[in-house]
Amino acid sequence: MINHINKRTAAITTFILLISFLKPLRIGTTIFFPTASLFTSEKAYANTVSWYITQGILARNKGNYKAAIDFYNKAQQINPNIDLIYLNRGFAKVKIEDFQGALKDYNKAIEINPQFAEAYFNRGTLKGGFFEDYSGSINDLNKALSINPELADAYEGRGIAQLLIGENEKACDDFKKALTFNNKTLDLFEKYCK
Repeated sequence: MINHINKRTAAITTFILLISFLKPLRIGTTIFFPTASLFTSEKAYANTVSWYITQGILARNKGNYKAAIDFYNKAQQINPNIDLIYLNRGFAKVKIEDFQGALKDYNKAIEINPQFAEAYFNRGTLKGGFFEDYSGSINDLNKALSINPELADAYEGRGIAQLLIGENEKACDDFKKALTFNNKTLDLFEKYCK
């Protein structure tokens, strides 16, 4: 059947390009960052966990993912118990196609912080998009949504995973829910839910 409809349209275009590239940490969302330098000298701030995470995010934003990973590695050497290091490093590893390494980082972020919705989202999207582990993907996306029910991309990801295992009605319900947040899922809804 035309290569199972081109391997289900290349696994729904590799989970819609990993739901528009996962959830990297945004600069304004952490307790770290340059505000720390307002209270300390620049020299004292350099070479701290916060400084390395900041440098990693800046390198990532410039598309220099290997340098970002190096900065996150240095932050991890100083304090290996910060979930944000692993979330961000996992994102950078996905960008350089180190999917096993990214999966390990998301696992570690979740181990440190079992309530980290974005880490569950990233791991679930990675499981579905690259490892074709759709039930594992759905489980992680369920957990992400139980922590943060407003994580719109998780509805889209879970819908795609459900679509890929033949649960079309559930998929359409998730696409509808995602549409309440934005119109990004409209094409999927129109294609599979009419």
